[in-house]
Amino acid sequence: MYKLEVTLKQHTPLIHFQHDQEGATLRASEVKPKLDRFILTKLGNGDYNKGKDKAKKNGWLIGVKPEDKIEYEKHYALNYKMNFFIGKIQEEYFIATNLIEDFVNLLEARGIKTIPQSLYFAQEKQNNGIVGHWGVNEKNWKLIPQKGILCKDNVEMKIFCLLSDLRKYIGENIREFFYVENFGTRQNKGFGSFQVENITPKEIEKEQISIESALKNNFDFVYKYNYFIPEDNYLQESFKIIQNDYQLLKAGKNHGRYAKSKLFLYGISLKNPIRWEKRIIKREIYRLSQSSNDEYQKFPYTLFVRGNNSNTFGKLNTDQKWFDKKSEFDYKYLRAVLGIAEQFEFIIYDPSEKNNKSKKKYIVKLKDSSGKIERFKSPLTFKIIDKRIYLLGNELPGNLRGDFSLFISVKGDDEYSEERKIKLTEEKISIPENFSIKDFIEFAMSDKTNGENLNYTKIL
Repeated sequence: MYKLEVTLKQHTPLIHFQHDQEGATLRASEVKPKLDRFILTKLGNGDYNKGKDKAKKNGWLIGVKPEDKIEYEKHYALNYKMNFFIGKIQEEYFIATNLIEDFVNLLEARGIKTIPQSLYFAQEKQNNGIVGHWGVNEKNWKLIPQKGILCKDNVEMKIFCLLSDLRKYIGENIREFFYVENFGTRQNKGFGSFQVENITPKEIEKEQISIESALKNNFDFVYKYNYFIPEDNYLQESFKIIQNDYQLLKAGKNHGRYAKSKLFLYGISLKNPIRWEKRIIKREIYRLSQSSNDEYQKFPYTLFVRGNNSNTFGKLNTDQKWFDKKSEFDYKYLRAVLGIAEQFEFIIYDPSEKNNKSKKKYIVKLKDSSGKIERFKSPLTFKIIDKRIYLLGNELPGNLRGDFSLFISVKGDDEYSEERKIKLTEEKISIPENFSIKDFIEFAMSDKTNGENLNYTKIL
């Protein structure tokens, strides 16, 4: 049995659903499949299937002999095992989308570290039950589904392998693997970042690869944030920057300083301009709110919209014109190129009422007619390592196609209900074809509309 020992330094909290278990850290069930795919792709010089062929010839695949046929659509595992060990010092983090300073102070007085601004929306309701002006609810904090876990001591990773050549190949590439991958929930937004500190035996490692070389090897484009993050509260500041920049790219900003979405601006700048789906949804919401359907109250209204992947709200008044001639624009499900959201929230207020007491929340979902596309991860990844933020990305897969229908939960519930859904319009909206993420990011980095720009330097 050959052993490979790897010492890891953790840079950002891992959002962990097993945070209550002693020694919660990286899970082999997540890391090994990722490492297998990385090693096989590297073995095939960028071609995963060719890598499987070579691994089969080497006898590296579990349950596969060199003479066996392999199915290319099947995911094979490499023949090794791994486990993880951590030190005694672990920090727990309360992670929120937008947490006020008073609540941050209450939590930190209790010894709970915070990341008050981040792109994490999964448990906003649970978060609301943990801290308030009354203080911190200890019981709810203990029962929260997911917490951020940060190991202040190093994490020890051990790999056990029957084959010396397989161990050697893993050892030669493990440093690059951890440079390019994040782990756990919301990993493409900077959480779960680790770095290899040491490899034993030392002679198994090739010449050490730099961070930027590793990123260039694995992504179609690489940008580095222009400034080092200050040591004090660098995690809070880093995730605040990521939240701000991703919102500016995808949804735009309405709180504080207004700025249009870079994605929206890029769409209308194209030779054949594209309008995004938000306008169609708002138009149909307007029609619905003015209908005689008993499910809805008819009143002059102000509409606020919140995307599930953003806490940015947009305002729509009834005097705005949302009924373009169809021939003027090519409407597409444009935001899907940065990840298909689970749902969108629309809140309607009656502006004639004091304190906006009369309001409704409508939950809208876009569903692919073929049923093949439900969720799609953003092609953009943020990596935080050594006090630096990197924005990384790859072009979209060629098979990302779909025609989407718009459905709304008719009672305006907090939760979308299939039983009470209705179709907003018979029109279907498709994902734009031949969309270049790389070209979009280049546009976004140079655009300064509304005085808002992104402070990154292009590395690749």
